[in-house]
Amino acid sequence: MNRHSASIRIVLSLLAVTFLFLVSCGGGGGGGTVLPTYSISGTVSGATQAGVTINLTGAATASTVTGADGTFTFTGRANGTYTVTPVRAGYAFNPVSRVVVVSGANITSANFAATAVPTYSLSGFVDGDIAAGVTIDLTGAATQSTTTGADGKFTFAGLANGTYTVAPVMAGYTFTPANANITIHDADVTTGADFQAIAKPMVTWKEFVLTTSASSAGSWRRRTLTFDASTGILFTASSCLDSSGSTICPIAGSLTWTSSSGVIAENGSSADSRVHMTMTSTNNFIAGTSSSASGSYPQLRIALKVVPGTVYDTINDLRNKSFVFHEMIVGSATKWRYGHGSTDGDRLVTLASQIEPSGATTPDNWGTLNVDAAGVVTISGISTFSGFLANDKKTIVGTYTSGTTYRQMILQIITRNDYPPGPLPESTWKSSILAKSASIPIIGVQAGWVYCTNTVDSSGNMFFGADWTSDNEQFQSRRPVISYAGSLTSTGEVTMAESNYHGQSSDDWNFLVGTMTLDVTVGGSTIPVYFLQVSTR
Repeated sequence: MNRHSASIRIVLSLLAVTFLFLVSCGGGGGGGTVLPTYSISGTVSGATQAGVTINLTGAATASTVTGADGTFTFTGRANGTYTVTPVRAGYAFNPVSRVVVVSGANITSANFAATAVPTYSLSGFVDGDIAAGVTIDLTGAATQSTTTGADGKFTFAGLANGTYTVAPVMAGYTFTPANANITIHDADVTTGADFQAIAKPMVTWKEFVLTTSASSAGSWRRRTLTFDASTGILFTASSCLDSSGSTICPIAGSLTWTSSSGVIAENGSSADSRVHMTMTSTNNFIAGTSSSASGSYPQLRIALKVVPGTVYDTINDLRNKSFVFHEMIVGSATKWRYGHGSTDGDRLVTLASQIEPSGATTPDNWGTLNVDAAGVVTISGISTFSGFLANDKKTIVGTYTSGTTYRQMILQIITRNDYPPGPLPESTWKSSILAKSASIPIIGVQAGWVYCTNTVDSSGNMFFGADWTSDNEQFQSRRPVISYAGSLTSTGEVTMAESNYHGQSSDDWNFLVGTMTLDVTVGGSTIPVYFLQVSTR
């Protein structure tokens, strides 16, 4: 028993010693041995001391900045190999970097001497179609940007030796050359970065749009659109306004107009839907139809070209003139209207006639017809009217609000009395039509647009082409299949015997504006549908 007890005591003693050993070494307690760490320090001296960035890479990565005396320290660094690199623009360092090995001791010898790097300037100029305000971008060994002064000159300073690319940038212009590659080597550069500015060919249109819908609602919009003539991409939009008061314009590049054989294609994120637009052979008048961007509301669109160099005489351009006007009215009332009028020496308007679907009505009081130096037309008695006078001074297109109605007007100044009177001359037209009924009980005929070809034969009979296209199924299925015998007066007025159509030709016989009523029968009921038709050739 004693021998057995002694053996037990010996085993217990060995276990106790083992436990104490494990505890002292961290075994079984979840802890580990803490490894020692050290510091890496040094000094930057010479041409700069404070504010130098010191980058540490290798066994660990870190960054710090020298103090006022040029010193720096990285603490908590384990044993290992590190690279220390100083960086500050405009300075060089000797050595460029240092490799240090931490091995059981602090490192205190990561020292560097700084010297200032000589810098130089790069200058040039821009001339040509524009000089001042051109942005000049510098890339390469350094990146900067500046703007030319009133004389077209520019300068970049503080540049080290190296290779740079200089590029001028300004919307609406191209530059020759497009950019210049310049190498700086121990001297200022004053040649080689000179550019010739060339204005891109631009084309600007004043656009007027009338929108309607199946309900009594309606609206208008007007805006100025300037396109890059070579690409058709919108360059800028301005003077945007709609009948709700919104002045939001499409952003540059969001709209494209491209022309092929007089047909205008519209694309881009700001484009309307189902667009059909055509341009006259004189390239200064566009008419078209579309649905709004949401695709819900039919529109009639007319645009007049802004011709550079056109001078508008605010006194004489609209005095002592005779004219014919046509307009479409939508909103709380639906109808077309046309009439004849004139201005006196003070541009005061007298309307000799005013015709609506119901017949002759008492002419409105327009007041005076005014044009400013930019071609914008206002009518003193119609405060919301704004339009534009074409460069030939013979056509005005505008939009306005009257009460709770929205209106689009085309006014044509009569300057000829030598049209060949009689049957319409043989011709082919592309017609854009906005249609609206005065009542809305019959689904499908309340509102819509129509786009089609009209041909006039040798006898003066006008036919509606088989390409009749509409956003409205009822209109689409009711293309007129009869011909209308058209006649022309010596002043360019057009009438058709089989309808109440009244139109007026442009002075150059390249577009035709008219109004008429067509009866549409659906389910045994007949309702009148009012048309404003604009045709181009």
